[in-house]
Amino acid sequence: MHITHCIRDELYSIYKELLQNTSTKFNRFLFHSINWEPKLIGITGARGVGKTSKVYTNNTNLITALLLNNYNLGNVRETFFVNQTSQNANVNLHDEGDFIIDEKHIFEIGGKNKTKKQIRDLENAFIVKDDIEFGYGNVIPLWHFGMLY
Repeated sequence: MHITHCIRDELYSIYKELLQNTSTKFNRFLFHSINWEPKLIGITGARGVGKTSKVYTNNTNLITALLLNNYNLGNVRETFFVNQTSQNANVNLHDEGDFIIDEKHIFEIGGKNKTKKQIRDLENAFIVKDDIEFGYGNVIPLWHFGMLY
């Protein structure tokens, strides 16, 4: 039992030292100094719509590798969609849907229970649903976007 306490105390000491040596300096506006090519995708939206910019990994596997079980499934879906569509199109954030592609097609991404509420009054708008096999009307299965390249 005494050995367990010694190990615990040593680990706590290491933890405190690491914590003290960790920089808490916060840098803003480093957008232009980030190398976006290898593993990240930056998406920008119009100012004033609430969504001005987001950063996505280039690979959904990186999300689960880095965050283990603490990831947001909606972010994984959006990451997959952006990864697949940005290869051949211009993808930006949209104020009513999630994304607008080539300034004309609006997409709202979600699970199988996603409704058309957010895009019902928009032209050229589509719902992209995960966990469905077949599309209908303006609803497209998310997996279809995996066939783009």
